[in-house]
Amino acid sequence: MRRVGLLLLLALAVPALADGPVSRVFTLRHRPAREAVAVVEPLLSPEGSVLVRPRDNSLTVVDDAATVARVAEAIARFDAVPASFKVRLRLIRGSSKPLLPGEVKVDMPGLPSGLLPYASYQEIGRFEALASEGGKVEASVGGAYSVSFVMAGVVGQPERVELSQFVLDRHQGPSGLSGVNSVRTLLRSNVSLLIGQTFVMVATPSEASGEALLLVVVAERAEAGS
Repeated sequence: MRRVGLLLLLALAVPALADGPVSRVFTLRHRPAREAVAVVEPLLSPEGSVLVRPRDNSLTVVDDAATVARVAEAIARFDAVPASFKVRLRLIRGSSKPLLPGEVKVDMPGLPSGLLPYASYQEIGRFEALASEGGKVEASVGGAYSVSFVMAGVVGQPERVELSQFVLDRHQGPSGLSGVNSVRTLLRSNVSLLIGQTFVMVATPSEASGEALLLVVVAERAEAGS
C-alpha cells in the first residue's frame, strides 16, 4: 500500500513539472519597444527573459503562463495612444540691481519671497506649445533665445512628464570676419516635471553673479480636441 501511494503522488506531480515556460511576442503600435522593457522586467520571474527587436518594434517574453499574462496586461496599458501636453514657458532675467525708470517688474510665481538673491525681474519672452509624447518642440523666445526639447512620458510615473534633451541657446549677431551668427548654449539637461506644477530653472555663470536667466515651465495634460 505504501508503494502504491508513492506512485500516485509521483503521477500527480508530473503535469506540474511538464508545465514549461511560455513564449509570446508583443508588437507595439504606439510606443518604442525598448521603452517597454522598463515595464516588463520588474514583472518577470527569476527564470523569465525579455528580448527586444527594434526592427519590427516588438519584444519577446519568455516566462511562466501567469507571468506572461500579467506582462500582456501591462504592455496593453503602456502601448496606449501618446498623450498630449500643453507646455507654457516664460524666460525671465533676474538682476540684483533695482529696476530702472520705465522698466516693468514681473512676478515670480512658484517661488517664495527672498529665495533668490535678485531685486528685480524682467520678462524676456514666453511661448506656449502643444506636443504629444515623442514630439519635438523648437521655439524662439524673446528674439535672442531659443529652446528645444522632446516631449516624453516617465515610465511608471503617470503624474510626471519629461522635457528630454532640453536646450536653451542664445543667438548673437555676426561676429569677426566670417560674419556668421554665433550660438551659445546656456543650458542642456533632461527636465522632469510634475504635471500641473510650476518648475523654475536658473541659469547663471556663478552663484556670485548679479544676474541670471530663469525659465518658468508648466506642463499640463491637453484636453481632447484642444
